[in-house]
Amino acid sequence: MKIGLIQTRQHIVYDPRKPGDIDLRAIREAQRVGYDRAFNMMEQAADDGADLLVTIEAFNGGLHPDDERYDFAEAGETIDSPLMERFALLAGRRKVHVVAGLYTRRHEHVYNSAVLFGPEGRIIGIFDKVHLPAGEDRTITPGDQFPVFDTDLGRIGMLVCYDLHYPEAARCMAMAGADVICVPTWGWEKKYGPTRAYENHLTVAAAMGVPWSGHIWDICDPSAVVDCMGNVIDEGPPDGEAVVLAEVAIHADRATPAAARTLPHHAAGLQPRGIARRLMNAREKHMSGDRRETACPVQASPVRRAQAARARADHSPASSARHASQW
Repeated sequence: MKIGLIQTRQHIVYDPRKPGDIDLRAIREAQRVGYDRAFNMMEQAADDGADLLVTIEAFNGGLHPDDERYDFAEAGETIDSPLMERFALLAGRRKVHVVAGLYTRRHEHVYNSAVLFGPEGRIIGIFDKVHLPAGEDRTITPGDQFPVFDTDLGRIGMLVCYDLHYPEAARCMAMAGADVICVPTWGWEKKYGPTRAYENHLTVAAAMGVPWSGHIWDICDPSAVVDCMGNVIDEGPPDGEAVVLAEVAIHADRATPAAARTLPHHAAGLQPRGIARRLMNAREKHMSGDRRETACPVQASPVRRAQAARARADHSPASSARHASQW
């Protein structure tokens, strides 16, 4: 499988550290130009043989999530929005899978999501960012599932940025049989990304956004594809947009002796309280041959449970892992 990371500029055209009047027209124009450029890059990656494309986090972001001067709900894409349709058409026409980092608006809430589009031109599934850093939690509703989706390429999991900081998130997906975790991000760091790949023996593909300053190294590290042994196969430049292509053999990787030594011997009793049993149930379901979508729920704090409950109110079920027919 060939993975194409689409490392593009963020569409926030103002310094959030220096509040001032925001030119919304300039933001919309930057988004329009940025969308066209990014979709051209995705076409280029498909021309070069990419099977799976990954965009940056908040591809449609224009306002900073902790900027409360404007209604952030306007930033979210509905399921039938023109931008969603554009991604679906690209995936269907080029017969590729696309993981798009998008603010989505569903059930009257805004989520920081990763949306998986399939080669049939439909949404396969959606992951909503679970771990929200300070500031983002003012306007974004947290997710409460770690779904893994069965595709022709393998089993695909998705995390968004800060989620990768937490070992349990990637481990949930590994125990559910994920072959690759795709990470749209504004905060990729090689400190923990290769660690998640190595400790779970899977591929991690992270597409990092270029910040308003133009220099990724001002804040983090450039986009990268990491193999199951924690080795960086390829990475982007630190100071500009780029298509990063990497060939990975996910099924061969999962069949290696190292993989056999890792997850089957996982010590469930050492997991944080409440998560271990669900992890093992998910793994047993996968190992028994049940190839349907698998999602490990979050053992959340009372505050996070209350936030997620509000998001689900009057919408039952309201899981973030749904197939296209359910959208």
